[in-house]
Amino acid sequence: MRCCRSLLIVVFLYAFLPIGVLLAQDNLRSQLFGETDALMQRAKEKSAELLAPRSYAKAKEYYDEAGRAFQQGSRIEDIREKLKNSGAYLAQALDVCAAGERRFNAAMIAREDARDAGAPKSVAELWNTAESRFHDAIHSLEGGDSAEATTAAPDVERLYRSAELEALKTNYLAPARALLKESDDLGAQDLVPKSLAKARSLVTEVEQLLQQNRRDADPVAGR
Repeated sequence: MRCCRSLLIVVFLYAFLPIGVLLAQDNLRSQLFGETDALMQRAKEKSAELLAPRSYAKAKEYYDEAGRAFQQGSRIEDIREKLKNSGAYLAQALDVCAAGERRFNAAMIAREDARDAGAPKSVAELWNTAESRFHDAIHSLEGGDSAEATTAAPDVERLYRSAELEALKTNYLAPARALLKESDDLGAQDLVPKSLAKARSLVTEVEQLLQQNRRDADPVAGR
């Protein structure tokens, strides 16, 4: 009977010991990584990868190193040192993000509008030009040249607005014009001249509205 009882205890320990070890590891990881995890989450929410790419990249590099060191069972002091470095770069990235939000708020709105209009695919060259200018301005800000970043911000916004406008033309007006041309080729002008004239008028009106909206939103174009 005692033998059976001892055997059951051994089986019990082998069955549940791994769970205890895992729980202990989770608790230890939470203690070590908790503060840095919170900073990393804030950095992601603030678009640090976009607005502070160099600082964020260094923070991620140290964070990933800490993660690998933890998995390999490295010394706690070494893990803490890597997390400390990661946290320092994340704090730096968040400072840059705050400055970037102040300077590039309008440009970032224009960027999202251009993306929503399909600019990355339909007018890739214009989109890439705007992206390149934006990244240059961001690097200036992250490098400490806030004056250059401030000067570049309106130009970045203008480039994204231009990409948005051309994307809207390409995605919405171009198909309408193609249909009008097809109608002309089929001789519809002789059959339904009023309908075609109305359609052409609407296309022109939409294009004028797009142009006007861009001028209203762009202080440079509106001068």
